Amino acid sequence: MLSQMVTNQVGKQRAVQQDVDDTTRICEFLRMNPPNFTDSSVTEDT
Repeated sequence: MLSQMVTNQVGKQRAVQQDVDDTTRICEFLRMNPPNFTDSSVTEDT
């Protein structure tokens, strides 16, 4: 019974850590600067 309780607690801690990791990734993604396109050309670069 004790091992089940410990296993459940570890599982909960991992789930919380996963949520934190996901939130951090989302925040980092939203902080990224989008590329700026200032000109367009229909010719191919040489």
